[in-house]
Order: sequence, then structure tokens, then C-alpha cells
Amino acid sequence: MFNRTVIIGRLGQDPEVAKTANNTEVVTFSLADHVKIGEREETQWHKIKTYGKQASACSRFLAKGDLCCVEGRLDTHSYEKDGVTHKAQTIIAERVIFLSPKRQANAPATVSADENDIAEQSETSSNSL
Repeated sequence: MFNRTVIIGRLGQDPEVAKTANNTEVVTFSLADHVKIGEREETQWHKIKTYGKQASACSRFLAKGDLCCVEGRLDTHSYEKDGVTHKAQTIIAERVIFLSPKRQANAPATVSADENDIAEQSETSSNSL
């Protein structure tokens, strides 16, 4: 099966940092893209989740309003709220490309998940942070 998503957009807020039970850094952020449907333009919001070294770089070098490209896989999960089951989608980032001017001279242009991060993503993808 093929599960690949590529989104280019701007961050809606600063990245949020958390840790997994294994003490791996997890960063989530929302990314907005604009879609033109006929004469109407609308904004779509995507939840992005990164792990490990990639998460660390995203938390350090991304901020609200920054433009970036995220390549990853789509993860769909269910949760219950007020007795109603809801479905949500998150993009698990495998590569993040920073497209805004660099805030610091040592900011990388691209950060990719390494094999350890990918293993951690697989273990925690069913658990929403």
C-alpha cells in the first residue's frame, strides 16, 4: 500500500512540544493550505506530528506564520468525546522542509526522520498526544 501526503503551508501557531513514555520528543503543529474551489477560496488545516531529532529541529526553527513543506503519511484514528465517536487525521512527518527565511544561520533547510524516530512513530501512532 502507498500512504504519502505532501503539504505546503503556514504554521497556525508555534509548535507544541511533548514527550512520549519512552522520553522521545514529540512536536505537533497545525499547517494551513489554501484551496481554490471554483471562485471560492478556503483554508484547510492539517495536524502535523514529528518525533525525535526531527521534532527537536522543528521546535527550534519553526514558529507561527512560517512556511514549510511536510512530507509524511496520513494516520487516521478514532476517539470518543461526550459519548460520540469522532475520527481525526494527523500527518506523521517523515520530512520537513523549512521554506521561510532562516531565523538562525545554523538552521537546516530540511530535516528527516531517522530510523529510530520512524520506529517510535509506529509504536505511538495509535496514541494521540
